Amino acid sequence: MRAERSWLLLAIGAVAALAARRPAQACGPDFPPELLSDRGAAVAGLPEGIFVDEAAALVPAHEAWRPRDVVAPAPTLLEGMLYRAGAVAFHAGQREEAARWFRAVLALPPSLRRALSTSAAFSLGRLNVAGGGVAAYRQVRALVDAGYVDPDGLAAASLWMEAWLSDGRASVELLAQSAALGRQRSVDELLAVVRDAIAEGREATLLDFPVGQRLIAAYLYARDGELAEAERARLWQAIAARPQLDGADRLAAAAYRGGDWARAELLVARASDTAIARWVRGKLAARAGDPIAASDLVCSAAAALPATTACPDFRCGDYLARDRALAECATLRLAADQPVEAMRAAWAARRRYRDAIYIAERVLSLDELGAFVATIADAPRDDAPASPAPDLAVDDYQAVDAASLRALYGRRLMRTGRIAEALRWLPLEERVAAASYGAGRALAADARDPIARAAWLFAASKVARTHGLEILGTEHAPDWATWGGDYDVAAYTSYAFDDDGDDEGDDDGDDEGDDDDRAAADDDATTDAPLPIAQPTALERARVAGSAPRFDERWHYRVIATGLARDAAALVPLRSQARAALRCWADGYATFAYRACPEPDFVAARHTRDTFRGVITPHRHPRWMRRIARRVRAARAAVPWAALAALVAIGALIVVRRGPRRPAMRP
Repeated sequence: MRAERSWLLLAIGAVAALAARRPAQACGPDFPPELLSDRGAAVAGLPEGIFVDEAAALVPAHEAWRPRDVVAPAPTLLEGMLYRAGAVAFHAGQREEAARWFRAVLALPPSLRRALSTSAAFSLGRLNVAGGGVAAYRQVRALVDAGYVDPDGLAAASLWMEAWLSDGRASVELLAQSAALGRQRSVDELLAVVRDAIAEGREATLLDFPVGQRLIAAYLYARDGELAEAERARLWQAIAARPQLDGADRLAAAAYRGGDWARAELLVARASDTAIARWVRGKLAARAGDPIAASDLVCSAAAALPATTACPDFRCGDYLARDRALAECATLRLAADQPVEAMRAAWAARRRYRDAIYIAERVLSLDELGAFVATIADAPRDDAPASPAPDLAVDDYQAVDAASLRALYGRRLMRTGRIAEALRWLPLEERVAAASYGAGRALAADARDPIARAAWLFAASKVARTHGLEILGTEHAPDWATWGGDYDVAAYTSYAFDDDGDDEGDDDGDDEGDDDDRAAADDDATTDAPLPIAQPTALERARVAGSAPRFDERWHYRVIATGLARDAAALVPLRSQARAALRCWADGYATFAYRACPEPDFVAARHTRDTFRGVITPHRHPRWMRRIARRVRAARAAVPWAALAALVAIGALIVVRRGPRRPAMRP
C-alpha cells in the first residue's frame, strides 16, 4: 500500500513535463440514435431496405465487365487509320459509310486490332444499322471476355444501351446486369419499370421470370410505402399465386415490416439461407420468446450483411443494414445474458450507434472491460470500417473510438480506487491530475496530524472539482463525458432501472426533445408493442446497479469534491480562517462559486487555540460520544465559576469544621 502511494507521488513529477492542455470541445452535437434506449421497438421493427443496393444485388455482377483503369496499348497503323475514317463518317452523319469502316476494323487479324476493337463494336451498336445494334453490343462484351482491352468501360455501357433496344424480360435482365456493375442510370430505369408495371396492373409480366420476381421483392422490401392499399393488396395476391418464387427473403422482410407475421413466417420458410432471411428468422424467434436463437440468427445476419452502400452520396437513408443488425445483435445478446458478446457487437456498430458506451460503462464488469480493452488496436481510427458516406463520418467530439474506451476504463478504475492501475489507461494530458488526486487521498489517509490531513484532503478536492470529468466522470449517465458534460441525454434514462423494473425519469432533461430523439432513433421500425424479450434482465439490472458511481447524480464528482472539503473543514479549529475557507469551497463546488473563495491558511490554523481539534463528527463517531461532546462544550463556559464556587465551598467547610475559639481553662 505504501509502495503504491510512493509510486503515485513519483508519477506526478514523471508525467508533468509531458502533460498538455486538453483541447476545447465544439458546440452541441447531433445526437445519433441508440437502439438500447428503446430496445423493445428496435427488436420488434425491421427497417426498410435501400433500393439502390437491392437493385445491384438482383443478379451477380460480371466482374470482367466492370469499368476499371487500364492502360490501352497504342493502336497499329492500319487499325488507327480504319477507325479514324469510321469516326469521321460517324460524326458527319454517314451511317452506312461509318459502319463499313468499323466492320473493317473488326475484320483485321486479332493481332492487328487489340486496341480499338471494343470501341469499333460499340460504335456499330450506336449506329444500329439494319437493326444490328443488339448484336454489336453483345460483341463488345464478347471481345472483353476474349481479352480485348476496355479502357472506357464500354462493356458495362453496352448493357444499358442494349436494354434500350430491347423490351420485356430481356430489357429488365440487361438493366439488372448493368445495375450490378454500379450504373446508377440502370437503377433508376429499374425503379421506373417496376413502378409503371404496378401502376398499370402489369405486375404479372415481371412475376413471370426470376429477375422480375426479385425486382418486385426488392421494391416491396425497400419502397412499399409508395403503394396505395389497393395496389399493395393486389400485388400480394399475385405473389401468393406463384408456386415458384425468387426473392422470398425480401418478400418475407416486407411482410414482416407490414405486420403480417404469418405470411412472413411462410415466406421465410421458402427462402434460401441469406442474411435477410436470417434477420427475419431472428425477429420471429424474438417474438416467440427465444433469446438464444434470436441473438444467434440476428448476429449471423449482421456478419453477412454488406458494410457499404452503393447509394451515391448516401441519399437513400441514414443507416446501414449491417450497423442496424449489429446493434440489434447487441440488444439480443444482453437479453440472453451475454454481456461480453453484446459489447463486441455494439463495438462493431459504433460508427452509427453509440450503445457500446452504455455496455462498457454500466454492464461489463471491470475485469471483462479490461480484457476487451486489451484487445483493441492502438490506432483509434483504424480498427473499424471507414464510413461509406460523408454524413456518417463522426467527428472527434462524437467518436466512440479506442482512445475514448480506454479513457472510460481508466475512469472506472479511478472510481474504484485502483488509481495506480488507472493511470496507464487515461489520456496523457490527464495523468498529472489523476496522480495528484490519488496522492492527495493516499497522503491524507496516512497523515496522523489533523491539519496535514486536512491540507491533503483539500488538495484532492480541488483536483476532483476541476478535473473530475476527465479523471472520475462517467462516459455515460450521470456525467455524460461523451458530450463533454454539456448535455444530459434523458433518452438514456431507460438504463436507470427502479425496483419495479420501470424506467426512471430525469427532471433535468427536456422531455419533448427526448421524445423526438427516441422517435428518430427508429423511424422505420414496425409499430408494435415492445417485445418482453428485449427488456433488461435481472443480471443486467444487477450489473447496472453495481457499476453506478457512489453518488448517482449528474456531475457526481462535484459531490465527491464537496465531501472531501467538508472532511477537511472538520479537522481544523472551529474559529480558524481555514475552516471558514474550506466551508466556502465545499459550498461553492456545486456551482462555480468556489472560484471566489479564499485559500485556507493551514499554517495559521495550527496556532488557533480557541477550540480543541478533536472534533466529533456524525459520520465518524457514535451518538453517545457526540452527546458527551455536546455536554462538554456546553460546560466549558461555566468552568471558571464552578472553580470559584468550589473554592468558597472548601473554605466554608474548613471554617465550619474548626468552629469558634474558646478560652482555655485555668487550673
